[in-house]
Amino acid sequence: MCEFIGRRPELNNLENLYSKPNSETCAIYGRRRIGKTSLLNEFCKNKRTIFIASTEGSELMNLEGIRRSISEFTKKDTKSFANFFEALDAIKEACNNKKTVLIIDEYPYLVKSAPHISSILQHFIDHDMKKMDLFLILCGSSIRTMTDEIDGHDKPLFGRFLHRMKIRPLSYKECKEFHPRMSEEDNMSLYLIAGGVPLYHKILSDDNFKECIINSFLETYAPLSDEASGIVERELSPSGTYKTIISTIAEGSSRLKEIAEKSSVSEAICSRYLNNMEFLDLVERINPMGNAPKKPLFRIKDNLLRFYYSVINGNASLLHNDNKDAIYDRIKHQIDTYLGHAFEDACSEYVQANYICKDIGKWWGRAEDEDVDIDIVAIITNGHDDYTLFAECKYRTKPIGFESLNTLENRSTYVKGLMNVKLFIFSKSGFTDDLKEYAEKNDVTLISLHDMYS
Repeated sequence: MCEFIGRRPELNNLENLYSKPNSETCAIYGRRRIGKTSLLNEFCKNKRTIFIASTEGSELMNLEGIRRSISEFTKKDTKSFANFFEALDAIKEACNNKKTVLIIDEYPYLVKSAPHISSILQHFIDHDMKKMDLFLILCGSSIRTMTDEIDGHDKPLFGRFLHRMKIRPLSYKECKEFHPRMSEEDNMSLYLIAGGVPLYHKILSDDNFKECIINSFLETYAPLSDEASGIVERELSPSGTYKTIISTIAEGSSRLKEIAEKSSVSEAICSRYLNNMEFLDLVERINPMGNAPKKPLFRIKDNLLRFYYSVINGNASLLHNDNKDAIYDRIKHQIDTYLGHAFEDACSEYVQANYICKDIGKWWGRAEDEDVDIDIVAIITNGHDDYTLFAECKYRTKPIGFESLNTLENRSTYVKGLMNVKLFIFSKSGFTDDLKEYAEKNDVTLISLHDMYS
């Protein structure tokens, strides 16, 4: 397994900032487990680096942490600091007018333990850093605190961090590198559950998909069994209400009114909580295309959160059974249903990576007295003309035939306001020969899992 995977654009950006002749600042943030610290460790190889890891402890504990970091950097014992002014003076002295990287990891912890730190840091940036060759990086997992501290007009650091990087999940192609012995199908199935979170892929290290699910979710003390609850509890309060809302969405509710009613909260409170989860990329609004109803629909965006609350949470009573193979077989149909819906995200990711999309979303509505939808609707441009892409996404074990094409053609007739339609079908297991022959002659695009990532 590779020690470090992906993040070439992020590394290149950091290298460009580091190579500038004057002092620079950069803010890096993103959800926990996304690989921020690993990125910084990779970037700092062979560079003079003072790496300060902030903690949730007191101001004195964080001052002691800075002292230890400076001592490790200088290879000399450093005396204790009475305050952060002394700590920053010691950092300045340790840099000794040489090119140095200063990283303050988990800066939100430092702000919480010492709210005045941003004012002190502002003074350091505005005065001391101008005489230094320093690359200052603030890093944090609390996206809200990080953005408040660097973007708040009333905050001391406003305007001091024009360079910022939000670290996003890795792509499927990058995540495949964590599982070189796995089949394409098992790799995709894992990606649909773990998303692009590097730590999850490192944990899901067994040789096949079934073993990964059993060992990481179903076993006693499985490493990912409590991760979903932890995500909510670390980021949101009151966590109980947020968990109820997430469970309600996982069970199939998607409209604000219905989510609020089933969660026993007012629509106003529910809307505010949904907005908070949107900000953290845990929940997302589905973009309505064509004549789909414009009232927003919500769904869980974070893959692991969605998988846990769609499959594992409702089967908690089964997990006490020692026969983990039997538990897996019992919930396999739910896993397959989850994967079928999640595959739409991978297909949408593929469309956006391979076509110039002016807009992308879904369509839903009434057709022949039933509620129906189209998995992906996108407005594509080739630079001269636009066309509408309608796509059906199938994560099944058998090749897809004419039934899916006929369904897509029929539903597309109910979409109003979109012209020049082209039909796409994505399939995990390929297509029947007669459908492939028809598609080739009739401008229908068929994309298998192999085609997507060959």
